[in-house]
Amino acid sequence: MANRDSNRIEAIFHSALDLEPGERDAFLILACSDDNALYAEVKSLIAAFEEGDSFIEDAAFDLGMRVMGSTSTGSMSGK
Repeated sequence: MANRDSNRIEAIFHSALDLEPGERDAFLILACSDDNALYAEVKSLIAAFEEGDSFIEDAAFDLGMRVMGSTSTGSMSGK
């Protein structure tokens, strides 16, 4: 039973990601029918996926800015 549920969650999740963000909620409502737990699970997975992308991009951007903004005096040549 749990495997069937995880397969269903995965299928709905991937189908939702194929849609534009503005279309996802209506799709989830239809795909999850009256199963509020399923809807909440898939919705949280999508939110985590979207947050994960921006987290990595933001972290890389911040690191790049720190490296570019750091001032280094002197050369490491010969040390």
